[in-house]
Amino acid sequence: MTRLPTDPLDPEAPGLDEDTRRRRRLLAEMLRMSPEELRDLAVRAGILTPEGELTEPYKDDSPSPHREALSDSALDLPILDVLRSPGRNAPLRHDAVVAELRRSWVVSESDVLVRLRRLKDHGLVDEPEPLCFAVTELGRTA
Repeated sequence: MTRLPTDPLDPEAPGLDEDTRRRRRLLAEMLRMSPEELRDLAVRAGILTPEGELTEPYKDDSPSPHREALSDSALDLPILDVLRSPGRNAPLRHDAVVAELRRSWVVSESDVLVRLRRLKDHGLVDEPEPLCFAVTELGRTA
């Protein structure tokens, strides 16, 4: 592989610190690896299982620190959206609400519970049994 003088990954570009130079050298080495070698590297790094599946931290449904974090009042509308999703007639357990929200955002279980209880205090959500919540008619129009 020949590098152009303006290659943005050139490890010998002027002004780079040694960590950046090392990362660029590693990337260049990875570009020369076969698909099998890359797969083995991903297994050693904990990204893939030996069977080729993504490990838990890399699955799409796992919380990611790169997803937008929601807390406090920013949770109100997403919680209501979960509770009023089409076809939902029965109350939903608190942990199921958290799991549904975590498909799109990083959320704290305790933050979700606090918001559910505040939404209940405002009449938007009902708690017919402990830790099970359903949207009220007022919550459907909010």
